[in-house]
Amino acid sequence: MSATIVGGTFNNPERLVQKLEKAFEAWARFEVNDYFRDQFLEDKWDYPGETQRKSGEFVGPEPRNIFDLGELYRSGRDSFDTEKTINGINASWNWDAKNSSGKGYACTSTRDCLRILNRVNGQTFSSSAIFSPVAMSARS
Repeated sequence: MSATIVGGTFNNPERLVQKLEKAFEAWARFEVNDYFRDQFLEDKWDYPGETQRKSGEFVGPEPRNIFDLGELYRSGRDSFDTEKTINGINASWNWDAKNSSGKGYACTSTRDCLRILNRVNGQTFSSSAIFSPVAMSARS
């Protein structure tokens, strides 16, 4: 069975948009943060040589995870924010943890971190997530 919808009206489009905004915020907060966590915990990151982490663990030279004590991961997860604009909602993460030398890690923004993730595993993932109800055609 198939059907084609050629038109329709919303009696209360604001309520629908509010529900879609809440769904988008929940998706970004939980699903995208889970994706980032998985990337940090997966043993796929190449780094030459062997190092001892702050946790005391020795890693390398084989691929390793980048979680260590989790400071970089938590800086992004905990900085999650959404911003509502006239055109939609933008979700963002700010990766601002510092390493032991006091400098930022290899990536200091969501875009940089995702660029590095994409280079490593060939995946494509947007540097920000946007929900835009403007694209919806709604008549009251």
